[in-house]
Amino acid sequence: SAASLQSSFGFITRNTKIKFIFLLTFGIWLIGGSINVLEIPFAKKNMAATDMMISILFFATSIGSILFSITQGFFVKLQRFQNLSYAVAIAGLLICAYVYVANFYFSLPLLIAFGYLASFYSVVSISSLQTIVPGEKLADMTLAFNTLVQVTTLGSAALGTLISQFISEQKTCIYFGIITFLIGLASIFPLREKRE
Repeated sequence: SAASLQSSFGFITRNTKIKFIFLLTFGIWLIGGSINVLEIPFAKKNMAATDMMISILFFATSIGSILFSITQGFFVKLQRFQNLSYAVAIAGLLICAYVYVANFYFSLPLLIAFGYLASFYSVVSISSLQTIVPGEKLADMTLAFNTLVQVTTLGSAALGTLISQFISEQKTCIYFGIITFLIGLASIFPLREKRE
């Protein structure tokens, strides 16, 4: 409800760790939402991709998510709040590299890595919220978190589509990737200082 979101917003502004989680969430879904909608026209124009190749590109991201599910037990020590900023910064660079090179075969490992990092981010950010947020506020905070994800995903898709009408899909994704990278980079040192 609106009251729940308003209460959550007040709690977010008073807690630095949660502010960073929400900022980084905006960053990773800024590029995630835009690449989802721009990937098809980008791949067709810049890679001469067939429908089968485009399906494989989307599947590559899913493979990354599956790999994270399989291997996360081996990297428990890395699944810390402080590493969220690294995940977002690297995710931004991966998408920049993907659209800059515009090579189908080179794209596959980049998208697999992006899917892996996106899953890493989702798991660690949610577990961090569960640790930081008091039990009585957790439901409202989860609602606010999910709302941010949906609004950012839809908003970045719409904005990316609009911007790509004036510049290319490739440049649009690179610009969004740079913004995501800078958000992650700007959060690295503040988060390192806030060890749990």
